[in-house]
Amino acid sequence: MKILWRHIVARFKPRLSYTDIERIFRFYARACAREEPVLAYTDALRKAHAESDPIEDLVAVVAPRLRDIANEREKAEQARECRATLLEQVDRAVPDHFLSRGGDESLRHVCLAAIYNLESEEEVRGKEYESLMSYCRALWGEAALACLYEEQFGSYMPLNDFSKPYRAMSELYVRFLCTKLFSHVMSEHDRSDLKSISAAYEAACADSTVAELGEIRSHYFDAIRRGFVDHLYPLQERFASLSQSAQASIEAALGETRLETYGSES
Repeated sequence: MKILWRHIVARFKPRLSYTDIERIFRFYARACAREEPVLAYTDALRKAHAESDPIEDLVAVVAPRLRDIANEREKAEQARECRATLLEQVDRAVPDHFLSRGGDESLRHVCLAAIYNLESEEEVRGKEYESLMSYCRALWGEAALACLYEEQFGSYMPLNDFSKPYRAMSELYVRFLCTKLFSHVMSEHDRSDLKSISAAYEAACADSTVAELGEIRSHYFDAIRRGFVDHLYPLQERFASLSQSAQASIEAALGETRLETYGSES
């Protein structure tokens, strides 16, 4: 309760000190470590490295960004810096989640092999596990930062107003990137049906479309970092429209390809 009272007092300060920010982050890091998948992650770390404390390790990794937040002159500027730090954690978490648990397993494994130049199934499985651990670490930092933000900075801009849209954009963007990579690898496969599916995907979703989605996402991040938060919706709308159009084209093209393949087999 003593810590919670400190949190309440911190809300009324014109700006937070580094001590304030680190203490609150550490408090929520402990709380988040009791929930899955972070609990399983910290248990695995303790078994592998009994001499280290996962919470202290997390604080040490995030400390430079916590200090950047504390160094801002006013609380509103600290809120802006905290928003940017949160989105950085999303950037770390989303790709590793997709490569370890998101999407079809065969797609993940092809992408892992291509990205990291892996040859054996054992190497791919090992990298998949590394991606899972990296995802859990980033998710843990993101969750603790989100609690810190909501408690101390939520009055400047609600967490879900910027975090949820950016995560949704990031998840779609990574999915498009990985599917493009999978398609490129499949284009070199001996099987004609896989080559046809790859060609259909490439025709439906051009590199320029994926590049534009990445550009919109970058503009969104830059707007958050600079504090230009009043004009985010047009970026969200543009991203949603472009991604929905691309996905519809992909599904239509793949549907036609499967129909042609089925018809030729009949």
